[in-house]
Amino acid sequence: MKRIPGAADRISKLPSNIIDDILVRLPIHDAVRTSILSRKWRYKWLTLPQLVFEDSFSEQMTKELGVLSEEKLLAAVYQALLLHKGPIVKFSLAVPEFESCSSVDHWIHFLSYHDIQEFSLSFSTGSAHVLPYHIFYFLQLRHLKLRLCRFKPPPAFGGFSRLISLEFISMDFEAGQFGTFISNSPLLEQLRVFDGSTFNHLEISAPNLKIFLFRGVFESISFKNTPVLAVVSIALNRAVNQRPGRCSKPMKLADSLPALEKLYVGYNFLKLLRAGDSVAGPLGRPLEHLKVLQFWKMHMEDRQGMLDALHLIKNSPNLQKLIIVIEPSRVEVVENLVGQDFSACCLKKLEQVELHFMSGIGSEVELIKLVLANAPGLKKMKIIPSENLLFHARGLEILKKLIQFPRASPKAEIKYSDSKSSRMRYKENKGYL
Repeated sequence: MKRIPGAADRISKLPSNIIDDILVRLPIHDAVRTSILSRKWRYKWLTLPQLVFEDSFSEQMTKELGVLSEEKLLAAVYQALLLHKGPIVKFSLAVPEFESCSSVDHWIHFLSYHDIQEFSLSFSTGSAHVLPYHIFYFLQLRHLKLRLCRFKPPPAFGGFSRLISLEFISMDFEAGQFGTFISNSPLLEQLRVFDGSTFNHLEISAPNLKIFLFRGVFESISFKNTPVLAVVSIALNRAVNQRPGRCSKPMKLADSLPALEKLYVGYNFLKLLRAGDSVAGPLGRPLEHLKVLQFWKMHMEDRQGMLDALHLIKNSPNLQKLIIVIEPSRVEVVENLVGQDFSACCLKKLEQVELHFMSGIGSEVELIKLVLANAPGLKKMKIIPSENLLFHARGLEILKKLIQFPRASPKAEIKYSDSKSSRMRYKENKGYL
């Protein structure tokens, strides 16, 4: 491109803080390319406080080089670290499908001399990468995300005192030390644990925790000192048969989670609550602050499971949104909800209801009938049928039947949707998060 004589170099005249803000928002490979824009920009990328080598970086290198080898990735990261000037507060690396990447330990050692506040390391394949002890020197750490690593703090480790968010994905760690590690992170606000080591008992003690998302396996769970925990999502990957003598004490949800606003319950966890009498037994105080309740992979043909779910619904007087993601079944059951009365309880403030993967069995239809008849503030009921029902004439018959049910709310409308985006979201096991 030819430069127009007398034209002002507006890029070079931008204030330094504006240039820094622009560079931070660019992918690192694009940030490096800005060095050709002007003299003022030439070395700006070397002072970036954030070094991010995630999937987009690998994809761009693969696009440019044809094949991304481990050597080329190592060279790119080494170059960025060795040429870098100034503080590094964020480092993020997603390692492609290489058999190993031993240089990661050297990079962590290098970063331990910086005041790292945000660190993310993700492996996509192979066995868990054993983290070097240098990572426990990140004393300024506020955000930590690890995938497919082995996390084993040394005995003298006192925790990350400034940690705000923690995400473990497919992690290998000492389950018995996890509760201690969490309690030693007093500022922790967000905790996400997906598909890692199995817990016998999972204890969560975090006075500032606001969000807790879990997918995995444990035999029991307890919440202690969680006064502001507002969002809880728990999905067990498999049903847990508690061993004799290991059954957890009844967990009264309102007592353990006094600030709970959103609750996402997987079917296997619902059964575990039943084993501890947390649902079917005395519920304690009502869940006064609960506004959103979602059941994940519900077996509508399971009478006890349905009754457990209804107990939770009835104990939520301020519930505004109810979502049920159904596990498909061909078992015809109607009597599961016969005799259930909602007229004097919890549905007065209910505004939205969603049923995903409805197959048309009797208990599903009966639930819809109960909600329509007892929710005076209901505005929308969204029904996403299963694929078998969507392309079957029976689906239209069921819809005609639903439209005829009496409604307590004159504003209530039923939306029968075949949304592909919703269908994909839940099929990928992400709908409850």
